[in-house]
Amino acid sequence: MIQLKMIKYAVSCLLLTFTMLSQAKELIIFDTDMPYLKDDGLALAMLLQQRTKFKILGITTVAGNDWVPQGLEYTFRTLTLMNASHIPVYVGAKSPLIQSAERAKQQNKLLKNTMGWQGAFGKPRPKHRHNLRPPYMGFTKLKPKPQTAVDFIIETINAHPGEITLLAIGPLTNIAMAIRLRPEIETKIKRIVIMGGNVYAPGNTTPHAEFNVWFDPEAAKIVLNSQIPQKILFGLDITDKAFLTKEQFLEISNHKPETELTQYFKHALGTVHPKFLSTHKKKTGIWDCLPAAYLIDPSFVTQSDYFTLDVETQFGPKYGKVISKKNSNPNDTQVMLNLNLDKFYTVFKKLMTAPIEK
Repeated sequence: MIQLKMIKYAVSCLLLTFTMLSQAKELIIFDTDMPYLKDDGLALAMLLQQRTKFKILGITTVAGNDWVPQGLEYTFRTLTLMNASHIPVYVGAKSPLIQSAERAKQQNKLLKNTMGWQGAFGKPRPKHRHNLRPPYMGFTKLKPKPQTAVDFIIETINAHPGEITLLAIGPLTNIAMAIRLRPEIETKIKRIVIMGGNVYAPGNTTPHAEFNVWFDPEAAKIVLNSQIPQKILFGLDITDKAFLTKEQFLEISNHKPETELTQYFKHALGTVHPKFLSTHKKKTGIWDCLPAAYLIDPSFVTQSDYFTLDVETQFGPKYGKVISKKNSNPNDTQVMLNLNLDKFYTVFKKLMTAPIEK
């Protein structure tokens, strides 16, 4: 009788443990170079619409699409809009490790002035708050935490070994600095999901390089060569195949009942990017939304492959180019190559049109 009770007790404990594990939220550090609305903000909103599944422990900002002070204000506005102002935000690297606006100018000359998007390098570095562009619906009263982004990343990974997913949708400066300062954290990271780079597709800043990698090639080299157990790359090979059509934009922005998120979406893609609504441009990219959607439902990815990746850090026309080799290496990166666009859009639309979670 006593043995039977002990067995029943053990079984109930196992069931409770299984239930707790199945209900555990995935712990995320959201590393971003938040621009004025569009894909970074929408990616953050997507995850905040899945609060039963994810817990964002903190947001770390990095220079890339814009300078950090400006990106902070855009981040604060998105958090306020999404009823998530409790999530801490940390100031990250305000410049790349070596790359600079002067180098960008030199490379542009080498490429005969054919370079594309250059992000923050194409804008003056703000000296005062009054130099910043007001975000959608104006400035908030939120402030960043005093701890640096790099220290927060190190401390959080050490506090949750094997549990942290790094979602890195900007240049990889913060991540590279953290693993350079504390190399032992590399193997303590659960996985890193990156938006950046290109294997088969051409670049979007230079003919060879994608913007996030190009903005800080040395940082990307460090991260892609690291011992992080699982490295997943959403580069231009897949993101260039993912877009919203004008019809899909109208379907979401005119959805009833209207919410603050659908208003935000409409402003982001319709007001900030007016060419999208012209007769000349009938679709728009949503690059950073793909890795966020992958965390929510990875089944929309239909093709991937494993590569050993490196980055060209010798300054010249190919500076920032991802170098790929297909071989069997335990340190390989899984590169996403194709997707079911309809399946992705179903997930995206559902999240954009649902009431904002509290």
